Amino acid sequence: MKRESWISIGIFLVGVFAIITTVTCTAHETHLHPTTVTQNELRTTKNSIKLTNEITLLNLDGHPTPFSRWQGHLLLINFWAPWCLPCREEIPALLMAQRKYGRHGFQVVGVTVDTPSAARRGARFLGITYPVLISRSPKKIIELMNKLGDNSLGGLPFSILISPRGQVIERHIGAYSSRFLNRLISDYLPTS
Repeated sequence: MKRESWISIGIFLVGVFAIITTVTCTAHETHLHPTTVTQNELRTTKNSIKLTNEITLLNLDGHPTPFSRWQGHLLLINFWAPWCLPCREEIPALLMAQRKYGRHGFQVVGVTVDTPSAARRGARFLGITYPVLISRSPKKIIELMNKLGDNSLGGLPFSILISPRGQVIERHIGAYSSRFLNRLISDYLPTS
């Protein structure tokens, strides 16, 4: 085969690889396949979380903050990092949901997978107004991610929606769209 043919084949294969990689990453980031726990699965599996004082992280001021503080709320725990582009793109939707539904019993809690100083800078830069929790130990954050939901892919953002009774409603890897998040919250927010 001529050298030009080999070069053409090489360019073609690189192009195919690039297209496959782009499609795979886009599908993952836009979450065409979110992990959702249905009501039937809730009855048949152990998907309850007791938000006790044992599950405690630090707030951005360094004060211990137990998750039990939000027991009885529709709680969205969102694992994120300031350097994660899908996380940064999702934050406006989380802020809007907190503003819209916060007074009705919904709460977003961000848990950052970064150093405390980077988390403080990132939260300030991004204008995050909901609680952001940190740990001095990345291992503790990973353990919490695994305790609250199976994130074996290690993807970010990673969110767990927990009902006021402590049932896991959804585990979601990737950024929520405003539209999907609004529908999810309105479906599960307790009515007065």
